[in-house]
Amino acid sequence: MIIPTKLFVGGLSSTVTDAALKELFSQFGNVVEARVQIDKFTRLSRNFGFIVSDRQAHSGRHRVERLKSHSCCVCGYN
Repeated sequence: MIIPTKLFVGGLSSTVTDAALKELFSQFGNVVEARVQIDKFTRLSRNFGFIVSDRQAHSGRHRVERLKSHSCCVCGYN
């Protein structure tokens, strides 16, 4: 049985959408859910989000290390 893993993703650009976040992480495996956190008062991005993957927790760390080695369009930093 595989237990879904929730992974925090920080430092997102304010223009990143749920769909863009899901698309980015889908290259590493099945993404069950991707959610960018939105401020409920301003309706602006809080510049972080979460992905839920059907992979084991240790593979999430591997995905993060692979992303760190690339300049990524969803990050607010290059």
